[in-house]
Amino acid sequence: MPTHSGERVFTSWKEIAAFFGKGVRTVQRWERKFGLPISRPTLAKNVVLATEMELREWIHRASTQLAADNHGNGDQEGTVEHVRELAERLKRLEEDTARLARVLADFADRIDRMTLPAMPLGKGNGDGIARTRILKTELAARKS
Repeated sequence: MPTHSGERVFTSWKEIAAFFGKGVRTVQRWERKFGLPISRPTLAKNVVLATEMELREWIHRASTQLAADNHGNGDQEGTVEHVRELAERLKRLEEDTARLARVLADFADRIDRMTLPAMPLGKGNGDGIARTRILKTELAARKS
C-alpha cells in the first residue's frame, strides 16, 4: 500500500515476508530475535505495519552490525549469511528497478516517435500527443 509520499507500507505478515522473499514464520522470528522494525498500532497482535524504508534500513544496519560481530556461534553465522543474502537481493532489486525504468522511458520515447509522425501537420485533434503526454505523466509518477 503506497502512502501519500509514495512509500510502500506493508500491512500484513504475508506482505512483509514477500518483500524479503521468505516465509511468514521467518520474518516473525526476525522480529523477535533481531528487532525487525514492525509497528503494532493496536493491542491486537495480528495487526502489523512496516514501511519499506524501515525494512531497507534494518537490512543495511543489521548487515553491518552482524558483520562486525562475526565471531559468534554458528547460528549467528547463518544469520549473517541471511542478512548478506538479503542485502545482495535488495541491491539486485534496486538495479532491476533502475533498468526497468530505463526500458519504460525508452518505450515511451518509441511511442512518441511512432505517434507524432502519424499525425498530419496542421490537422487532427491532437489525440496522439495527448495520449503520449498522459503516458509520460504516468511513467514519471511511477518513477517517483
